[in-house]
Amino acid sequence: RESRLIFPLMAIFVAQVLGRHVVHYIRSYFMTRDAFRFMNDMRNALFSKLMAQTQSFVRYQNTGEILTVLNNDTEYIRSYINYNILTYSEWTLLFIFASIMLVIINPWSLLICYIFLPLAFWVGRVYSKKSKPNQDYIRDSSARLGMLAQENINGMRIIRAFSSEAYEEKKFDI
Repeated sequence: RESRLIFPLMAIFVAQVLGRHVVHYIRSYFMTRDAFRFMNDMRNALFSKLMAQTQSFVRYQNTGEILTVLNNDTEYIRSYINYNILTYSEWTLLFIFASIMLVIINPWSLLICYIFLPLAFWVGRVYSKKSKPNQDYIRDSSARLGMLAQENINGMRIIRAFSSEAYEEKKFDI
């Protein structure tokens, strides 16, 4: 008698797994699309703000830092919107449903799990503080790399200008 239930239960389980994956794909698609739109709008706003700055402001700014803000920082925000918001919402729902299930099964098991929550938050906080200098180093390195790339591009323009000096002089010959 119980063996007759196995196939319907397996079908329900397979349908649940497939449904979850379809919903996850659709949600990821829309979150990715919206995150890219937001990143594009933010880059346009930053570029407009940069173009509105005075010449002296731009002259004294580190070019690599400007490129890092326009490229990497907006990419970090897109990644945060695309990945972290989805993950945090899933974890929150999972935490709520797991807590409800633990209360239904055995309230003491919920209490035991909650005892370790402060430790988990403390470990996350310590990790966050220890990783901050590395994140700052990566951001500064990216800014330096952008500045070096800009200097090399400017150097190539100067070399190109000198190599085409004869051509430019011919333009002025009448």
